[in-house]
Amino acid sequence: MIRKDELYFARRAIRKGAITGEQVIECVEFLQELHSQGNKKLTLMDIILKKGYIEKSMIEEIRQELTQANSRQKSFKVEGSISKYKLLEKIGEGAMGVVYKAKNRSNKRLVALKILDQELSEDFGFISRFLGEAKNAAKLRHSNIVKAYDFGEDNGRYYFAMELIDGFSLAEILHSKGKITEKLALTITKQIASALEHAYEFSIVHRDVKPENIMISKSGVAKLCDLGLAKDLTEDICKTSGGITLGTVYYASPEQAQGSKTVDTRSDIYSLGISLYYMLSGELPFNDADTWKVARRHITEALPPIHKKVQISPATNSILQKMTAKDKGKRYQTPKELVGDINQILQGKVKNSTPDNEKKNKRKRITEKLVPRKKSFWQERRDSFLHYRWHLIAGFLFFSLMWALVHVGNR
Repeated sequence: MIRKDELYFARRAIRKGAITGEQVIECVEFLQELHSQGNKKLTLMDIILKKGYIEKSMIEEIRQELTQANSRQKSFKVEGSISKYKLLEKIGEGAMGVVYKAKNRSNKRLVALKILDQELSEDFGFISRFLGEAKNAAKLRHSNIVKAYDFGEDNGRYYFAMELIDGFSLAEILHSKGKITEKLALTITKQIASALEHAYEFSIVHRDVKPENIMISKSGVAKLCDLGLAKDLTEDICKTSGGITLGTVYYASPEQAQGSKTVDTRSDIYSLGISLYYMLSGELPFNDADTWKVARRHITEALPPIHKKVQISPATNSILQKMTAKDKGKRYQTPKELVGDINQILQGKVKNSTPDNEKKNKRKRITEKLVPRKKSFWQERRDSFLHYRWHLIAGFLFFSLMWALVHVGNR
């Protein structure tokens, strides 16, 4: 996979007009091919230089700019503060920046404070989107969405304050356990679908639903992170003529993998479906070091049958198949529809036994037909009565009629 420093190099080079997105992707594909053959010495910059897309002097200029940006990033001490927030400790790091546990000095509230990387803070196009989407995220108030409290800029550093969750990410849980029970997986999926439904009402699409962006509190509540903010870091600059983007593709919908500009809530439902697959099986359906190969498989290949990896019920498998249909028109059209179907299972309103149990029940029914159970004395008497009841009734009527005739004749 492309390293973060190489990604930043590519972004800056494209922004400076030194190279096109198509040329970057060509070099990345070539580099990944070399890596798959065991040659991991060359970097993306080496490939770009060998192909003659950028002169050595420009590569050095970009490297120097990135080094300076990195120095400014490192000069920002964790003991410091930004705006009204006192930074307490680093709790995470992602593609967009570093996340700190922080305290709001005004109201003493503890928050998770995401501070954008310096590289992104200098990208005015990205900042414009970031602030616009942060405003959207602040509108959302739902029990299954991490609350957005505040966002802004302080001395050239952009930040986003959100609810601090006492718990773990779903990715951490799956990494530790491998997989979780079917009931728990459905419960988490239902809660995140409820979050997506709330976002859908505000016309907000997440675009990066995955276990890393799902927090599970210690009380068992699933919460979706970065809703309205989680846009692929490279989306605006690393598009091919066909639209495929760099970045995480393991949970990407087919339309995302093709770079479609009409991504909607059905794309988030697909990504949630891939997350459900992972929760149930402990494995990704498409897992390859070559991210382009993964993207193509999301576009063209059906998911590997999950029943070959783990036993799940037919009803749950049906939901999974509908969530991950290649044609978005065949998926759930809204998260609300998905929540309804999951509720039917969790409330026991649909038959949801596993295939193994179905086989056992079928064998039991066949055995009961072929081998009659031994009956008690009174069951045998009852069956005998039921079998001969019409004979007894006919006999009673016959003797009643004869008695009546004899009685009339004696008169």
